[in-house]
Amino acid sequence: MLNREILLVDDDQVINLVHQRMIKKNFPSFKLEVHTSARGCLDYILLHPKTCFLLFLDIHMPQMGGWEFIDELLKRGLTDRLHVFIVSSSIDPRDFDRAKGIDIVHDFLAKPLSSEILEEIKVDVSFCS
Repeated sequence: MLNREILLVDDDQVINLVHQRMIKKNFPSFKLEVHTSARGCLDYILLHPKTCFLLFLDIHMPQMGGWEFIDELLKRGLTDRLHVFIVSSSIDPRDFDRAKGIDIVHDFLAKPLSSEILEEIKVDVSFCS
């Protein structure tokens, strides 16, 4: 059986603190890893081949953005271990459309996350079960 963890990937430290508290409150039994870069998160995923991840991902980050990160996951065939939620302040309809076209992206959520949204995810999500 695979381990299950939650990954939070956002370059904004304040948002990370807020989201970290919300995620820990709503998913208290899951390990939570916070990354401020997509590259660091990719390295973490590669180092944990027996783990499935619920991933909260920002799309606008320096060096490697969320879209490039997802492209890299797809290229490396890592998608069977990931359940991705885009978490962004973007209101660009192209971002919404792009997210809808990617199988591993389960929803496009507005920042900041709320307890209500996380409660819905907790009820609806089953990853690697």
